[in-house]
Amino acid sequence: MSDDIEVSVRVEHQRGLPAVNIKVWPPADLSALLPLDLGQVKEVGQEEFITVTTEPGFNAEWIDALPESTRQSWWDQACEDGFELAKELARETFGPHVSVWQEGRSGGWLTVEGLGDPREWEREQMAAWQPFAEAVKQLVAGTTYRWLWLLNANVFEAGEDEPEEEATDGFRVEIRGEYGVRDGSIHLFNGDTEIVMWDSAEWEEDPSLVFVIANAIARRGVPTVEGE
Repeated sequence: MSDDIEVSVRVEHQRGLPAVNIKVWPPADLSALLPLDLGQVKEVGQEEFITVTTEPGFNAEWIDALPESTRQSWWDQACEDGFELAKELARETFGPHVSVWQEGRSGGWLTVEGLGDPREWEREQMAAWQPFAEAVKQLVAGTTYRWLWLLNANVFEAGEDEPEEEATDGFRVEIRGEYGVRDGSIHLFNGDTEIVMWDSAEWEEDPSLVFVIANAIARRGVPTVEGE
């Protein structure tokens, strides 16, 4: 067997399968990778291409501040995308008859079935495997780029996972609808607990109530949240 070919043994079959080590982890330091190069574009009327990068706000500090679940889910997606590309590459290289999957602890090995036992391969088969394995390793090396691209496109630019504001302590007023308009309402909260609510019927009985509350809000600066 060639030293360039790694073998992963599937116990249930008791035979070797050609495999590529695809273990990868997020880098500890992202600062050297940012801003992320998003490619080149040429604007209408311009002759030269310009390089497009991520915004300054998409930086290591912003990424570190994201919830762990968000970082991990998009990392998993980046790994999955790379594996799907490797599967397509295997079928393009060796034919549609091959099967490709992940195995080992944490799915750290990409194995290919349908090529026979690599310990019995001829030189031509070994020569075909080597560029495929190198291409898979290049896909693995690109995992961090795909992860950052996904985070930028799906979280940063979409405005998701922004730091949540802490719950307001003390009294606050939530206005739903418009002052004195049918189907509107005013809600008084203490922290997150609703204490009392005035609906439009009560406004019609005593319209001055609306103006009293509005005046108190304006004078005392009670936090308000306008709802639809």
